[in-house]
Amino acid sequence: MITIKPLNAIDIPKFVEVHLKCWEETYYALFPAEVMDIRRSKKQNLEKHILKRLQEDHNYFYYCLYDDFHVVGIMIFSILEDHGILDALYIKKEYQHMGYGMNMIKIMESVLKENHVFEYSIYVFKLLSSNAFFQKSGAVCIREDLVSIHGKDYQEYEYIKKVVE
Repeated sequence: MITIKPLNAIDIPKFVEVHLKCWEETYYALFPAEVMDIRRSKKQNLEKHILKRLQEDHNYFYYCLYDDFHVVGIMIFSILEDHGILDALYIKKEYQHMGYGMNMIKIMESVLKENHVFEYSIYVFKLLSSNAFFQKSGAVCIREDLVSIHGKDYQEYEYIKKVVE
């Protein structure tokens, strides 16, 4: 059974594993293998970081897409002042194009509304197919910037999406 729930501390290792796997699948053509190795080597630090945020920081939200008890997707979003930011939305390939991403976004938008936040930003590398997904969902590109990651510059779009009241 497919469900979307807030991340529980016990599932942090599964969450991080899916996050890393999906990140690697998404960016394998952009980043060299060394970058993937660096991210994997910091896995335990990431787990500790997420646990600390779950316990202390109420501006960050972590959600899991579960197939029964298996984490098959993750979402991270934050609220900074009166603006939301979709920090990460990754779903395993075999679960993509089934509406789960849109369902996760609806949950995020509900949480944003509960916190009186009515728009959010999404940052997407220019070369990724997820640009079409966000455009289709009604997000509007407001800026294109160069971002430097591990010493290499990449084009990134910033989208703004309004939360329907």
